[in-house]
Amino acid sequence: MLSRLVFLGLVLSPLGSFGALPAFLEKNCVECHDADAKKGGLDLTALKSDLTDAKSFETWVKIFDRTANGEMPPKKKARPDATQKSAYLGDLSALLFRQDASRIASQGRTVERRMNRFEYENAVRDLLQAPWLDLKEILPEDTEAFRFNKSGQALDVSHVQLQRYLTAAEEGLRSAFISSVEKPDGSTKRHYARQQGSYTGKMKFSEFNQSPERATFPTLGFTGQPDVRRGDTKISVGKSNPKLRDEEGVGVVHGAYEPVEPSFSTFQAPADGRYKLKLCGHSVWVGPGKPTGKGPTRWYIPDLDDISKGHRPEPVTVYALMHPRILRRIGNVDFNPDVTVNELDVVLKAGE
Repeated sequence: MLSRLVFLGLVLSPLGSFGALPAFLEKNCVECHDADAKKGGLDLTALKSDLTDAKSFETWVKIFDRTANGEMPPKKKARPDATQKSAYLGDLSALLFRQDASRIASQGRTVERRMNRFEYENAVRDLLQAPWLDLKEILPEDTEAFRFNKSGQALDVSHVQLQRYLTAAEEGLRSAFISSVEKPDGSTKRHYARQQGSYTGKMKFSEFNQSPERATFPTLGFTGQPDVRRGDTKISVGKSNPKLRDEEGVGVVHGAYEPVEPSFSTFQAPADGRYKLKLCGHSVWVGPGKPTGKGPTRWYIPDLDDISKGHRPEPVTVYALMHPRILRRIGNVDFNPDVTVNELDVVLKAGE
């Protein structure tokens, strides 16, 4: 009698047993999800009823969710009896909750995991006080679970992972020690905006640079220099007049984006290390476009010769550039209407 009671309990399980599916699934689901049809890659006849198996548990949770939300059976199919559906989902949810509670009690809510490659890189940077280290590319790409690369379900450990971690650690130690030994002599060098081709090149209009709002323009203090912009005068007075040279500037009327990305290409960090950058500049106000007689005034097009003192501070984001065009944000500064000198204490890699 006892064995019969146990047998009946198993047959009535919402998971099925002894090769038999619950009546609810047999009636409403197995037609599309058996070994022959296997729609959506689901074969209910082969699905394990062992909820301690992580993949089986995940599949049963999906079955519950799809059925409870009315997604399954599909709307074109006959709708299951509401009472039978409610009873089946109630039994299934009880089993799922019981298994989940058991897992949490024995393993905890969070699965133990290794660091992903971004976390490992940051950890080594902190330990060695070398924030310029690039180690994540040495490590294999992290797998994802539920579109997250920090899930313990996805971050397994293999012999390949261990070998790459050792290689990355050796590379980090070597780079940090070499940087501390090969410390260059301290020196100060000034770089002018008008020495940079990425600043002055955009002053000239061409087939690839036809819009004033995408162009750069020369300034002398708080005024424009139409003769310099037209090319009638040299781009800079150079060393012949240091005081006037300090007032020469190059302006932009928009936030920099890829086609117009001014950079100080005359400077490259000679070695990995800490550098002090001083950025000198100020904001200006650019007047609107003037009537051309060929249509309405295009006030939104800047007049690059109508320059005056700025009305407000302008924020600027500073990036370090490593070829081929790898950008790394190193700071933010504000340039006020009056001449402003901003100082940044940054860590640069050799060649940035």
